[in-house]
Amino acid sequence: MSAISSAAAAMLHLTLDTSSAAAGEVRDRLDALARQAPASDNDSVAPLLAHGRLLHDLLPAVDDTLKAMRAVPRKPEQDALRSMILVRQLASRTSARQFRRVLYGTSLLLVGFLVYLGLRLRSRAKTLQRRAAFEHVIAGISMRFINAQPQNVDAEIERALDDMARKLAGREEELRIANEHLEELASLDGLTGLANRRGFDRQLEQEWRRAGEINEPVALMMIDIDHFKLYNDRYGHVSGDTCLRSVGETLSLVTLENAVLVARYGGEEFALLLPGLDLSRIASLAEEARRSIEDLFITHAEAPCGYVTISIGVESMVPRADQTAADLVEAADRALYAAKRRGRNRVDANVPTLVSTTEPEPRIRYETPPLVA
Repeated sequence: MSAISSAAAAMLHLTLDTSSAAAGEVRDRLDALARQAPASDNDSVAPLLAHGRLLHDLLPAVDDTLKAMRAVPRKPEQDALRSMILVRQLASRTSARQFRRVLYGTSLLLVGFLVYLGLRLRSRAKTLQRRAAFEHVIAGISMRFINAQPQNVDAEIERALDDMARKLAGREEELRIANEHLEELASLDGLTGLANRRGFDRQLEQEWRRAGEINEPVALMMIDIDHFKLYNDRYGHVSGDTCLRSVGETLSLVTLENAVLVARYGGEEFALLLPGLDLSRIASLAEEARRSIEDLFITHAEAPCGYVTISIGVESMVPRADQTAADLVEAADRALYAAKRRGRNRVDANVPTLVSTTEPEPRIRYETPPLVA
């Protein structure tokens, strides 16, 4: 077995090293093994030795063949050709990709131009159609006038002018009504529904001019709700708005037959315009209005009498050439502030005998918020 192992090791060495020196060394080892092997191992060792010698004889030829193959020079022309082919293939692919992009962009531009051209042609066609229709109408009208008799032409023109005049008058009337409606809305107070300061000023100027023409008096009441700021502070602005509406409605009812205009002059002030009344009649009507507000019994805990009251200043003038409507407003306003200085809840005028001197009896002060109908 040791002889067989040694022979196998020698053959393995020969397969790992195919040089001439290694082959000679292996041959010597195999010969020595053949001489030293006992007779009992000849049958098993002899075939292995024979294969080793055959391998020894063949390996030098294999080694020479490999060396010859390694010695064959490379062909640089083939490598250069292969590289050139690869470069050209890559360039061809890049050029094709760029060409597709350029073609796609050009197609988009062409489609956009065609769409734009179509829209322009469509617009132009519509314009030509409208022009043709207009020219057709004009031609028809012209032919009708040409074929008509002279008297018929005059009649047609007159009817056309009359129709245009009626339409224009109708439009002017609609515009006038719309303007009047807007003017009316602009002259109303949004809270009370009465006239506002703008409406009052306009109506006062009209009545002042009219009274001056017919030489009759124009009377004015200036009214202020007593201690209204304290009322708002105690009960809130919602209750204050309700109080303003109640006072405005009551004043309108009391002076319904005499007042041309009941206006909210500003804040808690009201103005009543009463043409044709002298100072005594307007003072009497103002006293009636004061009592009507007093009889509403609107709770006002901060007022001396415990409920809402008003102060009124009155004035009546027959317009003169040296006077204006502002003089009437100023005189009534002075009378109002005189009433407030003298204790409020009263009517005051320029004539002392017309001043209200009755004072209401104090009433219970209610601490709950007022309930105004």
